[in-house]
Amino acid sequence: MNDFKTMAKSGKDFATIIYDHVSEDVENIVAEVFTDGMKIQTILCDESDTSITIQPLAKGNYTYTITQIAGGTVSKSEGEFSIVRDNEND
Repeated sequence: MNDFKTMAKSGKDFATIIYDHVSEDVENIVAEVFTDGMKIQTILCDESDTSITIQPLAKGNYTYTITQIAGGTVSKSEGEFSIVRDNEND
């Protein structure tokens, strides 16, 4: 279940994850990125941010979890994106 809206846009070797704030008084935001079931990156975001760009990323399928803490309540949202390259040499 997603507690707030997120979406991801990907390019040749990067992805930008956009997310809503769960409330105006968000204290912490953590982004986690996974591929093949393994966590590859954890990022502590600024509480005023509403997006994060992750790069460089290899060709493949990824999932992400954004966790927000506000007023002692933990809210999570998950999504997925793919990095697709036209040229095998990329």
